[in-house]
This record gives sequence, C-alpha cells and structure tokens, in this order.
Amino acid sequence: MNENMEDQEDDGKDWQVEFLQAIGESFYYNLDDLVTEEDLYYADPDDWLEPVLLVMGNKVTPTDLALITESQILAISKEFGEGFECPPVSIEKIKQAVADTLARWSPGDLGEDTSRLDQKK
Repeated sequence: MNENMEDQEDDGKDWQVEFLQAIGESFYYNLDDLVTEEDLYYADPDDWLEPVLLVMGNKVTPTDLALITESQILAISKEFGEGFECPPVSIEKIKQAVADTLARWSPGDLGEDTSRLDQKK
C-alpha cells in the first residue's frame, strides 16, 4: 500500500484528495514553462488538474492513468492549450507528468481493481 495512504480515513475522500493533488503537482512541474509568468502566478492549483479530469473523469485512479490512451493524451494536451490559452502541450510532457504521478501512486494503491492492466498485456 502506498505510504500516502497509511494514515487515511476509511471514507476514501482523503486518498482522493491526495492523489488528485499529486496529479496537479506532476502536471505543474512538467508544464509550468508553457504558460506566461503572469498566468503561472494567477493559476489555481486546480487549473493544473482540471484538463486531466475533463478527459479522464472525476474518479480517475492510478490504474486509469496507467491505461491512458493516445487519444486521451491528445485530448489532455488540447484541454491544457485551451485552458491556458497556449499551443497544445507536447505529448512527451503529458506522458512525463503521468509517469511522475505513477511514480508516487502505483496502480492498486487506492484499492481500485487492477484487472484491466492484465487485459492490456
């Protein structure tokens, strides 16, 4: 189990907040050079998470990120471009942000079903 979950409550809300925060942080660190300094200053932390949630849904899990498709990556890239009024984000930067998130939260860390991973192989 992920060390982030050791002290979490059983209601599942805490893990969700922690995981979503990790996604936002990973995207911030990988994409912050793509927006103006003013936009960066005024951007809310949720701004870095919103494009991912718009494409993947509000209940996104580490397993969902591990199974991300090229079309979802392209859609996230487009959403970032529209949200920050910049060109679409490079596929490589999106993939790196996903990889950074998965380095912190592995599939199954949230207790989600990981059987879909076996189907991908």
